Amino acid sequence: MRTWRAWLACAPLLLATGCGSQSAASPAPAPVAAPAVSRVASADSLGSGVDGVRLYSEPHKGTRWLTRPIRAAEHTLDLTMYLLTNKTIIHDLEYANAKGVRVRVILEHYPFGDSASGPGTNQSAYDQLDAAGISVHWASRRYTLTHEKSMVIDGATAYILTLNFTASAFTKNREFGIVDQNSTDVATTEAIFNADWVGKPYVNHDPNLLLSPVDSRMKLLALIGRARHTLDAYAEEVQDPGLETALVAAAKRGVTVRLISNAGDRSNTRGIARVQAGRVAVHLVTAPYIHAKLVLVDGKWAFVGSENISAASLDRNRELGVLVRDAGALSSLAATFESDWGS
Repeated sequence: MRTWRAWLACAPLLLATGCGSQSAASPAPAPVAAPAVSRVASADSLGSGVDGVRLYSEPHKGTRWLTRPIRAAEHTLDLTMYLLTNKTIIHDLEYANAKGVRVRVILEHYPFGDSASGPGTNQSAYDQLDAAGISVHWASRRYTLTHEKSMVIDGATAYILTLNFTASAFTKNREFGIVDQNSTDVATTEAIFNADWVGKPYVNHDPNLLLSPVDSRMKLLALIGRARHTLDAYAEEVQDPGLETALVAAAKRGVTVRLISNAGDRSNTRGIARVQAGRVAVHLVTAPYIHAKLVLVDGKWAFVGSENISAASLDRNRELGVLVRDAGALSSLAATFESDWGS
């Protein structure tokens, strides 16, 4: 495998809290045309949600809920990550590999803000993993960005995350991680990884997983359509008229809709104004930084994943999320939302 010259990405990028799914002044290279959004998912194909999951919330929980299982892996570890700069996690991936675990890593080559003219934010991690003998691939250019954050350990446990493996994820950001041992979800997450490893498309048949650009849009619309009483959402990006219209429609049919996003993000100005005009209550915060992606409906179901409310995220990126109905997870998500709403 080709070894690239090591490069230390600049500190502001390593600690950046904003990890949006759309390009700005420094565009990534023109990718292969993105696959058309699949129509295999219909409004009634959204599942009832997975039970028996564990939920972790950041910031300030720390990395041990991730590093412990990485170090305890016995056979295989497959990781897809948008940003990987956390040295502790990189070292633990090296530890797992050194003890004989087959470790494979997919990294986005040119994350948001990176330029194709030079090494990107993930270059240092790529070089370090490659030098340790770990199989590491740049993500397929089939997608505008591989913004997914997931991990499968020993074919038995899937980690479906909103967080990147960066310093800010554990110290500054509102983030969530779902630890899912449902056999269908684990097998599907592994199958998605295997397809992306070789650059092939994947059609999702798991009703509880939301996969961009395949079915995230339709399943999120179906989830919003289920709301009868309450709908609470975290959104880093509010930049998709389709989902914004669905939130407004829920509010107009009598659902109490609340949305938490970040203060001072001018890229969201139009979307925020649209939903506020449609009776959606909006709370903009300065801390913690809202990087979580959550839709919590009637206290019965919650979407947690990497998908932003943006056309890029839903229709052109590789993203992964999960629908949960675990009572403990739902209660914890609701309590965290209330705390941030009142901040």
